[in-house]
Amino acid sequence: MKKAIQAAAEQLRIHYDTKTGAGFGTYNGYTVLIHTVGGENKDAEILFYVSKNGSQLSHSELPPVRLPADTSGMAVGYAYVITVRGAKKRQDNTDRIVLAVIGMTDAFAAAGGVNCDRYGAEGISEVYYVKGEFAILGMEAEAKLRAEMHAASVEAESIKENPFLGIVGAILGSLVGVGLFLLLGRLNVVSVVGGLLLGIGIVFGYRKLGRKLSIPSGILLTILSVLITYAAFRLDAAIDVHKAWEGTLTFPESIKMTKYTFELAKSMSTYYGNLILTMVCGVGGSVACVWGAVQEEKEKLSMRKLGQ
Repeated sequence: MKKAIQAAAEQLRIHYDTKTGAGFGTYNGYTVLIHTVGGENKDAEILFYVSKNGSQLSHSELPPVRLPADTSGMAVGYAYVITVRGAKKRQDNTDRIVLAVIGMTDAFAAAGGVNCDRYGAEGISEVYYVKGEFAILGMEAEAKLRAEMHAASVEAESIKENPFLGIVGAILGSLVGVGLFLLLGRLNVVSVVGGLLLGIGIVFGYRKLGRKLSIPSGILLTILSVLITYAAFRLDAAIDVHKAWEGTLTFPESIKMTKYTFELAKSMSTYYGNLILTMVCGVGGSVACVWGAVQEEKEKLSMRKLGQ
């Protein structure tokens, strides 16, 4: 759908933001935003803000608008939202987006509607990406939001990361993760799920008590997840070995005899295959959570005008 949006932006002679895959700009006097929505970003959403005489432009004031197939619209406050459901052919999506933008802006003009921002302030507005979401703002709203973001940034900087408590939280989170990993193993659930939960538990525990997550602490958590995930796998395998020997081995002996038992059963390929899956998912889950947390911290304090 992003390719279709880019093609539509070219036809409408508006801009395309490569970072977000959104089309934006002014068409026929109205600020328009076109971006992907829905599962796997298969659909497109077109957004306008329109007012009339300082009030919301009622849908009943618009002349009949014939939208393309598989396209629907709704009015919420000052916003007019058009949803274009994804078609198999990219050109069909492009054509629907272009026709919807032209049709709606013509209808706004015919009804005497004027461009405004999300708060109803009439006049020129721009499209921003704020805290991971799109926003159409006028000059006054943009200045106010920037001031709020600056205050939030100062407050965030005053919050210090506590690595000691973070590590304690990571260990507690890992204990919960290991418990779930072993429980799922007893239920014959694939190690992939347990590994993911283990990795997530480590990062969640750190963030809960450490308050913040930095890149250095993220690297430390990744190393910790490698060690704990491997220990959890060996523990899970030892439980299976202990059960296989029907109690003739003590549990510490079962840990030592794990590889030997798999060799006797000629199942080393299974052993290493499960180990690799568990490590990839456990460490991968931690890395994904660390990356997501770092990006989340950035987005909380980010405000970018599209195209810049």
